[in-house]
Amino acid sequence: EDSEDEEGEEDFMRDLMGGDEDEEDGESDDEEDGEEEEGDDDADEKVSGGAKGSISGVGVGLEGGDGKYVPPHLRRKLLEQQMAASASGSSCSAAEIEKKIKTACAFVQPKLTGLINRLTEGNLEPVSQQLLQLLRKHFGGPSLTDREGEGKGGKEKKKEIERERQQWHNAAADVITQAVCKSSIQNPRSTASLVGTQTASLLMLHTLFDVRIGANFMATLIRTVRTELPAVDALAALEGDESMAAAADELNAEQQGMEDRRLFLRHAILAVAFLFDYQALDPSLVFALFRKLAGEGDGDRPPNAARVDLLLLLLRFAGPRLRSETPTSFRDILNFLLQRAGATAGSGGGGGVKENGEAPKRIQFLIKDLQDLKNNKASSAASDRFAALRRILQQSPVMRGMKPQEFVIG
Repeated sequence: EDSEDEEGEEDFMRDLMGGDEDEEDGESDDEEDGEEEEGDDDADEKVSGGAKGSISGVGVGLEGGDGKYVPPHLRRKLLEQQMAASASGSSCSAAEIEKKIKTACAFVQPKLTGLINRLTEGNLEPVSQQLLQLLRKHFGGPSLTDREGEGKGGKEKKKEIERERQQWHNAAADVITQAVCKSSIQNPRSTASLVGTQTASLLMLHTLFDVRIGANFMATLIRTVRTELPAVDALAALEGDESMAAAADELNAEQQGMEDRRLFLRHAILAVAFLFDYQALDPSLVFALFRKLAGEGDGDRPPNAARVDLLLLLLRFAGPRLRSETPTSFRDILNFLLQRAGATAGSGGGGGVKENGEAPKRIQFLIKDLQDLKNNKASSAASDRFAALRRILQQSPVMRGMKPQEFVIG
């Protein structure tokens, strides 16, 4: 029975893809399809009309030339074939390329999400390789053979193909960045381990597939810092304004939304620290983030308690390596942070912080961490927790032999 089903599926596939069949084969296909439709409660509705093998919608169905029902398992096979053909086929009009890219993104997104959600420190390399294969299969773009690149119009043809490849790779960078950010950065329940693991996987894809991935991810992190930092300041002011205590019930929903945005910002800062720890970022960008969090450019207003927490987070994950690699620049940023911390302590916390000693205590922690780093007494336990991820990136068979500058995100 299994062999008969397989033969029926092969005949049905040939029929949908435009193959020639006799009437008897068509009748047997109709019977098999009718039986499968009756026995599959989860099967989608019938589709009719359209050309043979044409896509009627991702995850919706494929239309046969005679309007016959297409079982889900055959539908998936056909769609995968069409996606592979789209990514490796010849160049076409801009509208057709855009349509193919949108279809590929919709088809690949659930697969990417499933793989990313499976990522752990133990399976970082094999899952990352599966992600890489998925991107190469569906977003590799068209290829130009030597024959097509020769003769009249060869250079123009190459430029056209290259432009189309860039479109496919840009789409790949977008879809993988969105999947990682949704799973780890914009997830209130995310953890440092999750952020570190997914950031390491994305860096592997950045190195092995296209550097647009890392650049796109870094741009998203910077945008998150710029958009969420005002929400964190607003939350700190809201928590410190005791005149709002009577209206606490009305503010719960608003405060919860701001609290989620504060977590998004923490995860983005963690990702920046991990990228720096993985040797993918220049120290100057981390120093700029320190200055931003400390309130440089905001006049004389000292950092509030929420910003102090973020500074502590960045110091504990990126501080030890900054001190060892750029001692002079790190000394300058330490002095700047100590000055800002002293201003905050002298103002009783600043920025609308409660006057119950909470903010000064945080400031004391910040000053202690700064002094420990300055005197080389700081603990690197926070960053050492993820030493295994660094070793995987350095010793992975697919990454071995690559120089550190090949990891760097421009």
